Amino acid sequence: MEAVLYLDPPPHSWRTRRINVSPEANFAVVELDREHYAETHERGATSLPPEYAAAIERLRMVCFDRIWLEGYSGSLAWGSGNYRVTLYVPYPHEGETAEALRAAEVEDDYSKLEDLASRLTLPVDDWLAPGERLLRRGVDFQTRPGTFLRFLRAKAASLDLRLNGRAVPEGVWIRPQLSKVGKLNRSAFPENYTDQPDRWSDAPPQTGLLRPLETRVRRGDHSKHALPTDLRRLGARPRVDCPCGFRGAFGGYGVAEHEAHHQLWSIGLRVPKTVPWEFGNLAVVTTQSSVAWRRLAAQLARAPKRENHYDFASWEVGDRPEPSSTNRRALLLRHGEYAVGYLVAADLARHRRWDLESDVYAGEDTTVRPSIDLIWVAAVHRGRGVGGALVSALAQDFGCAVADVSWSDPVSNAGQRLARRISPGGIWVH
Repeated sequence: MEAVLYLDPPPHSWRTRRINVSPEANFAVVELDREHYAETHERGATSLPPEYAAAIERLRMVCFDRIWLEGYSGSLAWGSGNYRVTLYVPYPHEGETAEALRAAEVEDDYSKLEDLASRLTLPVDDWLAPGERLLRRGVDFQTRPGTFLRFLRAKAASLDLRLNGRAVPEGVWIRPQLSKVGKLNRSAFPENYTDQPDRWSDAPPQTGLLRPLETRVRRGDHSKHALPTDLRRLGARPRVDCPCGFRGAFGGYGVAEHEAHHQLWSIGLRVPKTVPWEFGNLAVVTTQSSVAWRRLAAQLARAPKRENHYDFASWEVGDRPEPSSTNRRALLLRHGEYAVGYLVAADLARHRRWDLESDVYAGEDTTVRPSIDLIWVAAVHRGRGVGGALVSALAQDFGCAVADVSWSDPVSNAGQRLARRISPGGIWVH
């Protein structure tokens, strides 16, 4: 529950200093609001007294460590200056923090802030002492071992330490060592580390019956006495763009996106468990199908869009199921756990005849025909009759011959090869 503590005697006004305590999921926010007081009584001042600011900053950093130790991984923001003081405090220390802020603000007594910071300071130096040992849960720390190990790794990195660690049910095994960067920094700038002596490099070896990290280090030293690898340059010129349609596919950006799209283009789309596809290997998705089916068709439509560099996808999910005046539908072919074939069609009434050889089209025909907008097959399944099977399924579903199916003009080279195979006498185009 939120609470407000007024620091000035009544009657209270907008100039009154106050401390607001707001509970959050992982911590409490204790904020001293002195903005209007500072504008009225501290004209020209832009910061708090140095002793006051130092005490607040120390307590803030100590509280951050406590919050992160409990597993919080989000970001925390605060401001500077003399208008507001914001502290993120672990439970149950919000009351003590508010009282310490009150004493510092009203009585100029900073000792309570210092005492609270001293009591909340974590024994990080003891945890990261030299040697391999087990920090026991319930004795050395209270949080989960995995969370505690992540916290120790972050603190070790800030001290230029390399931390070998392993979380086990009863605690955390650790073995801190000074990193190579830390050794170089101490050699080059010894004056910066007068308060952080190197306790790890000359630490005597430890002995014991159970030392899992030491055993792992000895067994894992498979590069001892290895020779450096010879790196050279070769004047080869590999492709810049991928056949899947991804441009700049092999650069430093978009690697993960390219890998996901290349998998879709090459072997198809894995059917999500949210799609109720229990029987058969052909699904006819319409604009009135459920959103799971419409999304599946839209995800497949991304593959031909990128491969052929189309401006628009051939299928849209839509906000809700709605009827289509042209009976627009998508035929999806499944193989194993993947959707590998995709055909989008509608029933249209204006067509022309094309013999597949010349650039001349015959006169218009107004018969309603199933008209292919786009057909696509995953790369590894091309040349195996999948496209022809989809066209045959479209014709059978409509109730006409394969030669009566209409194709979207212009027909791609791959589409022309398929059309010549299943309708050598020519095709209808729209």
